[in-house]
Formats: sequence, structure tokens, C-alpha cells
Amino acid sequence: MKNVTDFQQVFSPTQQFLLLQAYVDQVLTEAELLNFSLLETTEQVPVVFYTKGLLVITPAVDFDQFSHAFYPAKDLGLRQVQEKLEITAPTEHWELAFQDEAEARQMKADLTYLLQQTAEQ
Repeated sequence: MKNVTDFQQVFSPTQQFLLLQAYVDQVLTEAELLNFSLLETTEQVPVVFYTKGLLVITPAVDFDQFSHAFYPAKDLGLRQVQEKLEITAPTEHWELAFQDEAEARQMKADLTYLLQQTAEQ
């Protein structure tokens, strides 16, 4: 992912976060912005969990070149393996790493709850 590398080289971590947040603000609706999680995979890919599913963001140096792939909540799987959380979709998979098993377990519970909100809406 050349764009992610360029993005990381050009912008400081704080600038990266602010740009990703601005992109999320642009993509999600006002209601969706009330409950989402912006995280980074072990491969430094920014992902956003929200009630409809998962956005996998491809940032770029030029904000207008940001893009994302969407995976519906119904197609996602979450599995905890020690201090890691595996996210699976039909054609992709990602991994999130945490400080310890308890933190991974809590994040799995939080994300499971968030993704289940789609079925209730």
C-alpha cells in the first residue's frame, strides 16, 4: 500500500489522526458519527467500525484522494486470539493488537455490540 506509506511519511501521527477523523466526518452520517471506532490494524491500515459495518480506509497525501472499502456488519467475523483480535470478511482479513488479553476481550465485546446495532435499527 504505497499511499499509506506516503501518508505516514508526510504527516505526523497527530496530523494523520486529524485527517482520518476529517475523512470519517465526511463519509459517515451525523447519526453514525455518534458511535464509531477508528482503529489501526497491525499492518497500519486505518479501519472504522460503526453500526453498518467496517470501512477500510486508504489514505493519501492528497485528502481528495482518500478512499475506502465497505464491509457490511453481517459479513464480518470477530475472533480473539490472546491479545489480538482477528476481523474477517468474505474476501479479506485484518488483525488488531492490544496490550493484553483483557483489552482485546473488551474491544471484541464493544465492537460486537456496535455491529449488532444494525440488526436492531
